[in-house]
Amino acid sequence: MSCRYPRLRAHFGLTEEEIYAYVQYLRQVAHVVRPSPIVKAPMRDANDVFILQTAVVGDAHVTCTWDADF
Repeated sequence: MSCRYPRLRAHFGLTEEEIYAYVQYLRQVAHVVRPSPIVKAPMRDANDVFILQTAVVGDAHVTCTWDADF
């Protein structure tokens, strides 16, 4: 049987239950937004535009990513 969140478990050394509890917490406090196609930016990686659109529409104060382009 495979576990859930294998990359997070390996990276942070947390149990599946700890990660699941945190995901549930994020679901409670998150503000869900739809990315806006109006927001455009010249970016090397076209897939990163989605992240930028979401941050702008959600009025994000911080973006946190492991993506080297940010």
